[in-house]
Amino acid sequence: IFFRCAMPDPVISRLQDELLDLQEKNQILQDYVTRANFELRTYQEQYGILQHSASKGLQEPFSEEDFNPLLINPLLAAYDNRIKCLEGELLRHEKMSAGLNTEVAQYKLQEAELARLKRDNEELQAQLKKESERSHALHTTFQDVASVADSDRERLRTALEENRILRETQKELTATLDKLSDKVQHTEKEISGAETTKTVLQSTLASIQQKEAALQRRLAEVSEDNKKLRMDIATLLKQTEKEHLALQMAEQQASASSRAHKEALEEIDNIRRENRRLMKEMGAGKQALQGMQQSEFDILRRLKETLEQIEEAKVDLSSGLVREGQKDIQLANLREQMRQLLAIQTETHNKHLRVVSNKHRTHIEELREEIKAKDIEIATMSAQLEKLTWEQKQKDRELEAIHREVSGGVSVLDPSSSLLHPMKYGEDLHHRLQHMTLERDELQRRLSSECQRHKREQRDRELQVEQLRNQSVEYGRKATQLEATCTDLRDELLTLQKENDRLQKQVQTMRNQKDDAERKLEYDLAAATSRANLQEERLRLQLEEAVAKHRQVQTDLDRTLQQRSERERQVKQDLQYEREKWEQQGLDARAEVLELEKRVRDLTVGQAQLQLAAKERERELEAATLRCQQVGKALDTHKEQLARTTQRLSQIIEREAEVQRKLKDALLDVDRERLERERVERDRDRYRAECTETRALLRGGSRSPIEEELAAALGGLDGAGVGMFDELLMGSGMEGTHGGKKKKKLRRKGLMESSDGF
Repeated sequence: IFFRCAMPDPVISRLQDELLDLQEKNQILQDYVTRANFELRTYQEQYGILQHSASKGLQEPFSEEDFNPLLINPLLAAYDNRIKCLEGELLRHEKMSAGLNTEVAQYKLQEAELARLKRDNEELQAQLKKESERSHALHTTFQDVASVADSDRERLRTALEENRILRETQKELTATLDKLSDKVQHTEKEISGAETTKTVLQSTLASIQQKEAALQRRLAEVSEDNKKLRMDIATLLKQTEKEHLALQMAEQQASASSRAHKEALEEIDNIRRENRRLMKEMGAGKQALQGMQQSEFDILRRLKETLEQIEEAKVDLSSGLVREGQKDIQLANLREQMRQLLAIQTETHNKHLRVVSNKHRTHIEELREEIKAKDIEIATMSAQLEKLTWEQKQKDRELEAIHREVSGGVSVLDPSSSLLHPMKYGEDLHHRLQHMTLERDELQRRLSSECQRHKREQRDRELQVEQLRNQSVEYGRKATQLEATCTDLRDELLTLQKENDRLQKQVQTMRNQKDDAERKLEYDLAAATSRANLQEERLRLQLEEAVAKHRQVQTDLDRTLQQRSERERQVKQDLQYEREKWEQQGLDARAEVLELEKRVRDLTVGQAQLQLAAKERERELEAATLRCQQVGKALDTHKEQLARTTQRLSQIIEREAEVQRKLKDALLDVDRERLERERVERDRDRYRAECTETRALLRGGSRSPIEEELAAALGGLDGAGVGMFDELLMGSGMEGTHGGKKKKKLRRKGLMESSDGF
């Protein structure tokens, strides 16, 4: 059951056909053994050891018919032919055994190769574990770097736009994935129609599903990245709000300082009411100072907006670089997938062609071997048919001889002799004639059965040839179907290549748009920088003029108010202190703005470096993932090859055991036939020795007058007459009775020995 489940249907059918062929050959051998045993019994009954009489008063000579080669040579020739056939079969079995030993040696080499592949597989598994650990470490490092990059991207306000772009990219990837899924399903439907290439195309389907799973995992990773980006955006918004609060607090402090300054100026105005001219000059100076403060605040605000625009441009530039890198990675992945699909399809097609060609070649060799075996069987049957025809002719000649004896024997005998018993002699001849007729009928029956069997085998052979021709047509049809499937897959690959070209064009368009945006941003940034520099220079000149006027006014005020009271000087000192304090706060704010700008530049550079490092880590992780997938595919391929080789090895071991068992049976049959031949040779030697001894006894003994008269009377008779004379002696009351009893005993003893020998 295990082998039936593990092996494909063509292999099972081929093994079943071989089993049926072996059963038919076994049945043929059994029939042949049965026929040989029947022939042996027939020869034993027909050509038994000739009996002779060893009585004291009567010793008869053997006739030439007892040593007739026509009676002895067929038996010896049959045994010689049978032994030659068995020796040829033994040689054929030895050749088969040598071929099987060669195949076993080849499969042992394949087993050693499988052991080596298993060791390589273990090494690859160890390497895969190392790569997985390394990828895990890289993933951990990537997470740390991503967390640092997330903490550094806290000040980026354009993450919402990046999220939108990522969502659009995700939609495009989802659409592409849906298209690939539809194409994979279409490919699965086409593959399910090819029954002969089911196993090979299942491996291709598994690889496509693995790629789809990898894309889904990649999509899940992108979703996780989107979630992380949303969290980063929320964090950035919170920190931006905190910065806004800090800026509002600084503005409140500046407004409080301005209010305190205004209150001090109001106090100065109240104190200086006495001199309206000085009050007007102080009001003008205050208005000029307020204008300078407002202009300085506007300059700072515009500078901050310019810095924000610069940061936005840098963020857009970095996001464009990130998107370009992602598009390049996606394009490289698509190219790698197409290359792998094309390689897998090509390898599958070549492997299937090799398998089909090997099967056809093996099938043709098996058919040639079967045709050779059938030719040998036909030659053997033809030889047997010729032999039976020759035996039939021999029996016909013997019947003609008996008819001639019947027709000519009566004239030779003396009708006045009372000792010849012509009636009994005629009955004996009649019985012999009937026996020879039965033998001829038996030979004709055997000849007709052999002819029918030959016709039946010829008809079976024609049916087998027709079945093989139908199988060849079926194989050709399946090969045509496979070629059509390969053509469809090639068309699908061309469609994928066109889709890839379209995506490349889209990527090129996006790159052009990105270049245009970068050029525009650079132009706007240069224009804004030039405008900011010009405005800053103009404001600086205005500030210097205002400061000069303020100093002149202050000098006039100092010169005019030298004669004022100490209270006025104290108020002036307080006003100077407040002014210095406000100026110091302005300088501190400027220094803080410069420090923030420097920090933003450092953070931008660090972010770009971290993004480059993150891209490098992603590429390394993707390379490690791709390598792990390749190693996994190689492991699956090695496992499938190991399973197929194990199945083939088990089949070969079973066939080897079956062939060895049959070879042992054939050797046992050969040994039995050899023993039978040796026994027949011993019986033949014993028969010749007895014949020689009987001749010597007949030539050297003395005869009585009655025996001499009988010998003179029967001098013209042949072996049949001598047998008749023996029976006459057995029927008379002379001393031949004792000799007849001895003759019966010797005949029974010879039959028992011959039956025991056979």
